[in-house]
Amino acid sequence: MVTLWIILSSLGAYATTSRYLESMTTNWTPPSKRKGSSIYEFTVGGSILMFGGVSFEKKFNDFWLLRFYDLSWERIELPYGNIMSSLYLGPRSEALILPTPDDVGEQIFYMFGGKDEFGYTTDIWFLNFGQRYFEKKKDFNEIKGLAEYSSCSNYENSVSVIYVYGGRTISNFSTVLWRIDLKNMNIQGFPQNESPERKVLNGKIFAYNNEIYSLWTNNEIDKIDPNIYKYNFTSLSWIKLNSSLQKFSPSYQPEIFILGDFLFVYGGLNSKKQIMNRILRANLTSNPIIFEQVNIQDYEVKFKPSITNDFEEKNGFWIFGGTAKDNTNRIDFATIDIDSNNFTVNNIITDLEYPQERVFNTLHLIDSKIAMFGGNNEKTYFNDFWLFDTIAGNWTALDGKGKIPSIRTTHAAGSEGDTLIIWGGEDVQGDKKAIFL
Repeated sequence: MVTLWIILSSLGAYATTSRYLESMTTNWTPPSKRKGSSIYEFTVGGSILMFGGVSFEKKFNDFWLLRFYDLSWERIELPYGNIMSSLYLGPRSEALILPTPDDVGEQIFYMFGGKDEFGYTTDIWFLNFGQRYFEKKKDFNEIKGLAEYSSCSNYENSVSVIYVYGGRTISNFSTVLWRIDLKNMNIQGFPQNESPERKVLNGKIFAYNNEIYSLWTNNEIDKIDPNIYKYNFTSLSWIKLNSSLQKFSPSYQPEIFILGDFLFVYGGLNSKKQIMNRILRANLTSNPIIFEQVNIQDYEVKFKPSITNDFEEKNGFWIFGGTAKDNTNRIDFATIDIDSNNFTVNNIITDLEYPQERVFNTLHLIDSKIAMFGGNNEKTYFNDFWLFDTIAGNWTALDGKGKIPSIRTTHAAGSEGDTLIIWGGEDVQGDKKAIFL
């Protein structure tokens, strides 16, 4: 992490290097603002892999790398197949990403599940970024069609595994804990020897010391169970642990992560579906397991950000995106001091504004700024003005005054001094003829 902090101190919130100016489209455009994406830090090469997520308008199926050495985002272009092929990876959010255990160069991953445009998915994808190749490996019939389940990954006996618990199909609830072996691509179900069987939806499961825990699941009437359970593979049952929330109430759809022996519960929603501005922690080795609040000071907790542990800083983790008052695309590096229980956050890349992707817009250099107007993205037409500051390295949307040009594409434009001239173009109705200054 020492190298990273040297880079941060020299670059500030984001980098302004000649490399950006040489390939501005790749690096100056960050991922769209979103929540529910999936991120994973590379231990070699200094990068974070990000996939998918959802904004207010759409779901995404894009891959991005955040490179530490110059703090640039790079979109990874992969050869997508057609929508009916095994090579088509459609838009989805909340997928589970994990590396393969035999990956020497750390460019090979598996991805499981998530939510696509039709609902929950349970398929497994193989992703090879070194060869720019991916394909669907498996969609187990045992869990196909399962919705509102919980999932987590673990590394057991040199094998990467995925656990899936709870949820329901169209016809009934699932009470089985499923274990997927990614090396042999097989699935094994562990039933509940409990009466009555617990019917659970959503919630969280996680692995700690090669044991599987369940936290704050919902029942069929959407009531949250405030307890922690551990699965006993001998008795095939969930054991309720001795735990205390003290004055706190459980939250709906929080994010969780493990640092050392501590479970951290980040945010979530309260009973009124409002974001809970808190981070709780609990020592999993204590009895009872007592929850306490982390000192976050003036930090604003997001809903459904992406969180991944840092491999060099044992108490560090990365936070990308999420929703507060609006979706964000900022990325933070945070640490929690276990002794003092203090939370420290460093904003690595600020919450950037930028134009939507488009074609047939116009660009003109005025002083050190690039003026952009109009264009279209398929059937969406634009009449927005943006300035890109080549020194500060950011986009700014301009509020127009007077008679603003209507939405258009393939128009002509030119500049003289600090004046931009726009003429003609077309929209869905046809050609335009007016001239604007």
